[in-house]
Amino acid sequence: MNVLAKAAKSSKDITGRKIASLRQQDKKYKESYLKWQMEHKDDIGFYLSDKAGEYTYRQGEGFINQNPEASESFVLDRVHTTIAISLISCLIMRIFCVIILPYAVIDMHIAADMTQMGYFSGNTLSSVVINYISQFARYLVPIIFVMLQIKIPRSLAFPTEIRNKPLFFESIPAVMVVYGISVVFSGGYYIILDKLNIETQIYVPLSDNRTVFMLNVLLITVIVPILNELLVRGIFMQMLKQFGDGYALIITAIISAFMEGSVRSVFIVFTCALLLGYFSLRTGSIITPIIMKIALSSLSFWIPYVKFTGLSTKNVYLLSYAIAAALLIIGGILTMMFVRKHSDKIALPISNIYMSTYSKAMDCVTNPAVVIFLALLFVYHAASGSLW
Repeated sequence: MNVLAKAAKSSKDITGRKIASLRQQDKKYKESYLKWQMEHKDDIGFYLSDKAGEYTYRQGEGFINQNPEASESFVLDRVHTTIAISLISCLIMRIFCVIILPYAVIDMHIAADMTQMGYFSGNTLSSVVINYISQFARYLVPIIFVMLQIKIPRSLAFPTEIRNKPLFFESIPAVMVVYGISVVFSGGYYIILDKLNIETQIYVPLSDNRTVFMLNVLLITVIVPILNELLVRGIFMQMLKQFGDGYALIITAIISAFMEGSVRSVFIVFTCALLLGYFSLRTGSIITPIIMKIALSSLSFWIPYVKFTGLSTKNVYLLSYAIAAALLIIGGILTMMFVRKHSDKIALPISNIYMSTYSKAMDCVTNPAVVIFLALLFVYHAASGSLW
């Protein structure tokens, strides 16, 4: 029994070293996370053993030679499948809302932008109701599916306790910096598209009715960001970080980029998602990326709205750059002050568990469910005209 207890303790020690973000959680969370892994080690949770090829004691069998890479690969493949199926369900809901639903509601005189993320424009409350139903369905269906599949406790799927408060307070200045930089790059990109006579459509549903407008603002800038973060930086990241923080960070950023409505925004979304993922892992709380995502969504919403106020395109660009410059300067100063004062709160050690990064990537891109999702995603973008 002493040997078995020592093996279990060794496994927990390795988990703490290799999944660095676990150190940002409280003791109760870490114990619950390891318990979930052990209970589902042959399904969704991957329970760490020690180094590859060493002799490990197993109850009732004595010392055996384990192959932890094979165990990790087996469970990782199931995780990839679960995430891909949930993304397929999310994509199906988007296809229904963007391509099919507009024809179903034509009698309600509701206009819909069929090339974007499924938001409906219009001046009636009917359009708002459809927006809310479609967006809730888009995110809640995959959330419920994954929760039922992985059987992870809600306290683990959506951790709320903030363990790194100095970094938490740095999250908004970081958003200001990233947004300022993204405006510069996206502005240049849109100028190039304009020169090529490629229309740069905006997906936000604007309305002359104040009530309709405010309800849509609430949906776009608050509710959808919360649902998105619960799915991606919540459930997905908690599933993936058992294979290493670095892998969880990259894959969730890629997922965020794929969930974006237009290919033209993929790079910006990917960069912002890396930031959100880092803050989520380092502060140990889903609250941090939710606040950051709401801030980013709010900033991203108001600039497109200005285009409909009668300002010329030139003045809109000037206003956009002026706001971006102000945010960049203020956020940059606050960030430098934070780095100078709290340099010990920044590092997030990145390491693999057993499989190499290349092996994990190959497992992902060759997974049948992932391949099907990518094929459907390409078909969707081709059909909706959003490949640009």
